[in-house]
Amino acid sequence: MGQETSAKPSPTAAIVGIVGAVLAIIGSFLVWAKVSADFGSLGQGSVSVTVKGTEGDGKITLVLGILLLIAGVVLALAKTRRLARGMAILAIVFGVLVVAIGAYDAANIKSKSIPSGAGIPQELLDLIKISIGPGLWVVILGGVLGLIGGAMGISSAKRLSGGGAVPAAPDMGGMTGGGTPSMPPPSMPPPSMPPPSEPPVPPSGGPPTTG
Repeated sequence: MGQETSAKPSPTAAIVGIVGAVLAIIGSFLVWAKVSADFGSLGQGSVSVTVKGTEGDGKITLVLGILLLIAGVVLALAKTRRLARGMAILAIVFGVLVVAIGAYDAANIKSKSIPSGAGIPQELLDLIKISIGPGLWVVILGGVLGLIGGAMGISSAKRLSGGGAVPAAPDMGGMTGGGTPSMPPPSMPPPSMPPPSEPPVPPSGGPPTTG
């Protein structure tokens, strides 16, 4: 008969993944880029504009953050290796995608903030300064934590049984503590019985005569 296991994955993996998901979601709403320009040389004032993540690829990281959050919650509640491992793998995938999108936007922050077809003269573009906003770094950090949480979840899932049950060890009635079957003591042969004694035979004839 199989006996059910009450083992659960380490809560640390799920917590790390959930924290990463929350950061990815929050960072998607924050400022990803700051655009500033000083047109004093042209007799104009300075201009400063912020670009939030949801105005661009932040919509994608928002969805990925929600999916990462779901994977982290299910990982925390998983009781079988298959489910825990599956959620951990999904957390890694979502974390990698969040990091990839964040890193790509950070490397191409200028083209992401100012479209190439905006029709801005080159002399004005030279006056524009673009810096990465805090939201982009928060998103990247969230993706990294989601990736780490997924990796920890895979390691933690190894302690769970495959289907929630562990087969019981076979009953080896005569097994000793070291795993070697104990041999029964050799049977002793029954003690030999002496042959039954015969009753004495009386002498034939009468009593001996004396001369």
